Amino acid sequence: SGGEMLVRTEAGYILCADSDLALLSILVDSGDIERGTRLLIESLLRPGDCFVDVGANIAMHTLAAGRAMGARGTIIAFEPFEPTRRLLLKSLWINGLEPITLVHGCALSDRAGSQPLFLGASSGLHSLFAQAGEEARADQVQVHTMRLDDVLEPGRRVTLLKIDAEGAELAVLAGAAATLRGNPDIALIVEFGPAHLRRAGHEVDAVAHAPYRAPCGRMVAQLGQDLGDEVDDHRKKGEHQQDEDPVQRTSGTHHV
Repeated sequence: SGGEMLVRTEAGYILCADSDLALLSILVDSGDIERGTRLLIESLLRPGDCFVDVGANIAMHTLAAGRAMGARGTIIAFEPFEPTRRLLLKSLWINGLEPITLVHGCALSDRAGSQPLFLGASSGLHSLFAQAGEEARADQVQVHTMRLDDVLEPGRRVTLLKIDAEGAELAVLAGAAATLRGNPDIALIVEFGPAHLRRAGHEVDAVAHAPYRAPCGRMVAQLGQDLGDEVDDHRKKGEHQQDEDPVQRTSGTHHV
């Protein structure tokens, strides 16, 4: 197995694979990734809340949620790639959030089953959908898929649901219909990544101009810049835009 590096970030101490150079360069330079998302999560959560993190990756947003809740509440995190999940679990322990966090090793979708997880160049870029024409050549591992409604116990109160699933966002929402109906005040943060949605077979213009209408909920934030965009920006500009206004990092906030 590869080595690990511990990095001090804005959300806490995070362990990363020492081979994930793109991610490490951003964290070492700025101490943050997807800053707008982190700040939004911190603004929405209070002690005693429940946060569901779909696509937890290295735990940046998981740790931010735990800090916002003062380590008093519940975090339910999903990370299907085992090496990343091991790092996540260690980071939770280092930051004292292991007691309030339940980590699942499945990928969320609209059905239970098993399918390939196609591995990207960085830990945050793994996807259930391969790039067009790359299905046979892409590195992949087999992962279990579940619906969120089948994982959460009936009646579970959820304050905030964050979904960053590299193209599977609409499938995750479809598999969470009962959870959404049972939480009329739930807040949703859902990544809007055009390239990822195309990989999943969605018409991007249709999704962008007709946002997903959740059965209930007080907000849907479609996050317009994902980690892949951030890596590209970092390479082009030579520095991470850490002073960016979090409101400007969302492509739209839609009341439903």
